[in-house]
Amino acid sequence: MTTQTQVKNFINKIAPIAQKKASGRTKWSLPSVCIAQCCAESAYGTTAKMINANAILGVKVGNSKVHFGTAWKDKAYSTTTKECYDGKTYTNITDLFRAYDSIDDAIEDYYDMLAACSRYRGCLNQADPETCITEIKKGGYATDPNYVTTIMSIIKSNNLTQYDSVVTGRRSALKFGSSGADVTYLQQCLTAKGYGVGAIDGKFGVKTLEAVKAFQAEHNLVVDGIVGTKTWVALEQQETHISVKTYSLSKDGNQNISPNFKVKEFRCKDGSDKILIDTDFIQNYLQKIRDHFGATVTINSGYRTAAYNKKIDGAANSYHVKGQAFDIVVKGHTPLEVARYSQSLGIMGIIQYNTFVHVDSRANKYWARDNNGKVTVKSGF
Repeated sequence: MTTQTQVKNFINKIAPIAQKKASGRTKWSLPSVCIAQCCAESAYGTTAKMINANAILGVKVGNSKVHFGTAWKDKAYSTTTKECYDGKTYTNITDLFRAYDSIDDAIEDYYDMLAACSRYRGCLNQADPETCITEIKKGGYATDPNYVTTIMSIIKSNNLTQYDSVVTGRRSALKFGSSGADVTYLQQCLTAKGYGVGAIDGKFGVKTLEAVKAFQAEHNLVVDGIVGTKTWVALEQQETHISVKTYSLSKDGNQNISPNFKVKEFRCKDGSDKILIDTDFIQNYLQKIRDHFGATVTINSGYRTAAYNKKIDGAANSYHVKGQAFDIVVKGHTPLEVARYSQSLGIMGIIQYNTFVHVDSRANKYWARDNNGKVTVKSGF
């Protein structure tokens, strides 16, 4: 019998890998289902033989030894398992199962298999976990008649759908007691709009609940503290910034926006031609930072296409994608100096990192210190 600590630790280990390996696929399946299957197949990582082989998904070698991608290196191990071929009677069998160099490889091979095999096509690009796992079961992944019920129970009891937004683009419904990446993003949204949540820690506690209710009340939503579809839409409502202009790198790259900044300095690093730039922010703030310090201001990151932002794991709903955010380095001056002067100018979006400063043109104040991923909201620098 696994303990709650074992369950939590195993999911915390598997979830980021399941998200990473699912992200960016044209033919995707849900991380929540993958994580739950890892839990069920390996008894939350307590089955020694499977863990030693990094075989947490129980994929058999198969007679044809098919390579669905490059993750499986022909390694295998033999073990006994139970199958239920008639829906009633369980039979012990011994078979060869795939072994892997790492858990990352096991999960990658699982996704590759679902995408490559026609019998699993019903689970692909399917945003509903129950439909996804039902199609996987129908494709022959498991013979246990209770398999779908087992997987769905694991998903629901551990709120695993919170990990699905990397492929679905949808955010899970959140409430008091929820935790994870979507809660962190919720807290960032609320803070940016002026609603205090305390620490941005990915935990939906009392302060986050109070902030959600206050937001709902002010936006004529049902005040229930539950962040469902309507609350998410309101939170992610984008303001219209008339000073954001569209440029072409090839045609406008050498055009000056202000005395010291050209269009090409704000291009996306993926080489795309289109560039969005908040020109008022450049003229009224970045140029003033350049003049004040009398030193070169390097734009580490300006505009990002949505695809590039996703590729580098940029923040969801990033201001970089809107052309309103700029990661800057001022030659000869520390990030703290730059953050303090940015604050004096009245810039509403400032995040001090260890080697650069993020500034943006959001409407509501959000000042923070990011120390290697540990974020602290600041009242001032």
